[in-house]
Amino acid sequence: MKYVTGSGGGGKGGRGSSATVAEISGFSTDHAQVLMAVCEGPVQGIINNAQGVLLDDTPVQNEDGTFNFDNMTYSFVPGLLNQSIPAGSNEVSSETSVEVDVSSSASITRSILNDQINAIRLRLAFTLQEQEDDGDVREAEVRIRISVKEGTGGFNARVDQEISGRYPTPTVFQWILPVNTVGGTIDSFSVRVEKLTQDSQSNQLVNTVRFLSYAEVLWDAFEYPNTVLIWLQFPSKLFRSVPSIKIRIAGLLYPIPTNATVDPADGGLVYQGGWDGTFYMPTIAPADPCWLLHELVINERWGLGRQLNESDIDKWSLYSASVYNNEKVQDGFGGSERRYLFNGVLQGDQAAWDVITAICSNFDAKPFWGGETISVWQDRPTTELSKIITNADVEEGRFVYDSRQWKGLATVALVTWNSPDEQFQRQIEVVEDREGIELYGRIDIEFTAFGCTSRGQAVRAGRRVLLKSRLDQEQISFKARAIAAFFQPGDVILVQDNRRSQARKGGIIASATTTTITVDAPVALTGTAFKIFVTMPDLTVEERDLTNPPGSHSVLTLSAPLPAAPLAHANWIIQDFGSNIRKYRVTSVSPDRSNPVMYEVTGELYSAEKHPLIESGWSLDELPVGSQPPTIVPVPRNVTAIAVSITRPSKRINDILVSWEIPFNSDDTPNLFITSYLVEIKRQGGNWFGRQTVTQTTTRFEDVGNDSFIVRVAAVTDFNNRVSQYVESNTVVTSGSTITPPDDLQQPDQTSTTAQNVANFTTSKNSGFAIDF
Repeated sequence: MKYVTGSGGGGKGGRGSSATVAEISGFSTDHAQVLMAVCEGPVQGIINNAQGVLLDDTPVQNEDGTFNFDNMTYSFVPGLLNQSIPAGSNEVSSETSVEVDVSSSASITRSILNDQINAIRLRLAFTLQEQEDDGDVREAEVRIRISVKEGTGGFNARVDQEISGRYPTPTVFQWILPVNTVGGTIDSFSVRVEKLTQDSQSNQLVNTVRFLSYAEVLWDAFEYPNTVLIWLQFPSKLFRSVPSIKIRIAGLLYPIPTNATVDPADGGLVYQGGWDGTFYMPTIAPADPCWLLHELVINERWGLGRQLNESDIDKWSLYSASVYNNEKVQDGFGGSERRYLFNGVLQGDQAAWDVITAICSNFDAKPFWGGETISVWQDRPTTELSKIITNADVEEGRFVYDSRQWKGLATVALVTWNSPDEQFQRQIEVVEDREGIELYGRIDIEFTAFGCTSRGQAVRAGRRVLLKSRLDQEQISFKARAIAAFFQPGDVILVQDNRRSQARKGGIIASATTTTITVDAPVALTGTAFKIFVTMPDLTVEERDLTNPPGSHSVLTLSAPLPAAPLAHANWIIQDFGSNIRKYRVTSVSPDRSNPVMYEVTGELYSAEKHPLIESGWSLDELPVGSQPPTIVPVPRNVTAIAVSITRPSKRINDILVSWEIPFNSDDTPNLFITSYLVEIKRQGGNWFGRQTVTQTTTRFEDVGNDSFIVRVAAVTDFNNRVSQYVESNTVVTSGSTITPPDDLQQPDQTSTTAQNVANFTTSKNSGFAIDF
């Protein structure tokens, strides 16, 4: 339906006049180029190709294959030792802003001191159009000259050109001016821009020239060995400033054991058979923190390889930890995932030991110097028979205990991790120890789960810290004889403290055979079942049942022979009804400075029951739809464009009105995280331009001229400005004809409604205009 409103200019009514407006001659084709060194190589590559390249947090390509940016190209190289630079990036340039208007009365000159450059790139912006007295808008022209002075020579004109056309907004042109072309070593240059056409003396003529910037350009083919590079080129009109650039990369390639393969689904390792201690380089990026740590120690470029070599790290302790890391545990959502994966970034200058410690924290391990190598110990369940220690082994027969009940206790953990659903932004997972809260109240602890990109792994990290603080509260320390020299951090030891048992249940062997043990003093056996633990000549521990009856005994008879006779002065422990054996995890071992034959040992109470509590007995719920920022932003609905022609006595204007409806979630409820919209327009077959950012669901493009147009709209959330896919409108044609009101037109109701659009306007009797829909 068409509505026309208007009024005459008096008498019989006025007739509208039609102004001729020249087509816009073109738009800026200025492109920004970025060559970015991303990280150390080699890497596997960009995840999902262009979907893994984000400009201002918007992916270049959507999951359905459509693109969010026109005329955007990129090139990527994975950081090999011998590699070609990305296509299109054989230029290194440094741009200097000028932002000065050039007048016909004063040229603009800039000087450069640089003996390395091959060219100077100039960017000038032109605004050209002329409005005639009858309202017609036509093209205008301006002539410019660009001259270059090299060294002590004179200025030579390189460009003498007339720019003509209609450019109602500043339109950028650029020129590349080669210098030093004869192999010289000139190090000083001057570039001069002159406007040869007289400046406009009226408001009807616009012929401005603006010197935007110049760039010092070096053309060369740098190799950038072992450096991951990405080169991007995109129309500069897409962004008002340099956009943030994020690359989602399937990470660093580093050697892994030859009996392991990388699971492409998560970067975890699948082990088969035994390992001979050798490595190979996979083609899929692993996500195992142990072998990343191994590479950190031995890599000569970015690690410690100039000071250490492969023999300086205990790869066998890493292997044991890696096998444990890659076991599957529950993920909290009814599925399973690997116990520990590392997906993080190592950047900046940090102390080497701090970085090693941080990586170890990812898989609940701690590094230590084992005398000859860097080794790690991991807090994991153990089935190995523990080493033993008794009062007879320690100085003055004393074990010192320290309860950490209020020192390190926590009942609520605030765990920071990086969520892949939120473009790896930092998230906080709140983890509670319900039993601990009931006992001690709420006591918070905050920490970062380094390299964690799984919510389930973050929860397990929080539960681990909380349960350790409650169940592993007691610490032990003592000074022991030389047997402790063979203890290592991470070892689980059996401690028989006769003072806690109120009976002697451990001591020194006087003599032994493979079937009998003669102890240093009689021991009382109580109850009905007795076991003995003895240290063997190879420092392992053997366990046997005793066949002695209850009572006091100096010679203990074993139920089965030992593989060898224990040595005199080795230690032993009895387990019976009256013993009080406790397990501790060794945390440090060091020589006693005051007595070199003694060793200082510290440990913490070992509670095997915490491990199943960490990994089971809990679940996670997906956050309800609409209660969290959307991972994939829903698109605007019903995007519609209509043409509006406004005819004034001196000019006809063609506008385009755009409207749409707010995006809905998957459950057909409005998405409340949408805060703005991006709206762009293009001519049929042209490029997108005129981007607007609006907060309402309508907008307008003014004075677009005569053509066929399409508009597109994307939604933007308030979380990191995440952008939806664009939705295109119908094609709309702006008419060159003019509809003028008949003499006897009566003014209609002032609200005109089409199918999905409402246009409200008010007319006055002498306004003299017509509006066409």
